[in-house]
Amino acid sequence: MKKIILILLAVVIGVSTLAQDVGTVTQSKAVQGPVVKTTFAWTSGTNNNSVSATGTSYVRGELLGVTFVPSATVAPTGAYTATLTDEAGIDLLAGRGAGLSSFAASSIVPKLQYMVGPGTNDFATFTINGLLTIAVTNCGNSKAGRIVVYTR
Repeated sequence: MKKIILILLAVVIGVSTLAQDVGTVTQSKAVQGPVVKTTFAWTSGTNNNSVSATGTSYVRGELLGVTFVPSATVAPTGAYTATLTDEAGIDLLAGRGAGLSSFAASSIVPKLQYMVGPGTNDFATFTINGLLTIAVTNCGNSKAGRIVVYTR
């Protein structure tokens, strides 16, 4: 009987340890005049070098910019990658979240390029109205940072 209890206890501890290895993402929002600042604070898992999660509240409006801020105390590995996808699975960063710095914040202004005539292109901003999913890869184990999304 004691062996069975010890085995069950080991299984429960093992499962709870595995659940902790996936990392965490916390979403917060601040309204600053006409601009809404949505922050995704992330911490990668202890054994998987990445983190991914869908936000808990809707992000709405015109996408003005995205800022990546590595943690000053547990900085991610250099050249880590982040994606920001909408509910249709479209990467709103269009691949520009690759090769991010482990020590300096960086910003991008995502735009959608389209053709308006032969040899003439123009750019439009993305419009968001839904839950966003962030994924951070190649960042190292137990590393942290923030992805800040600005909309209007």
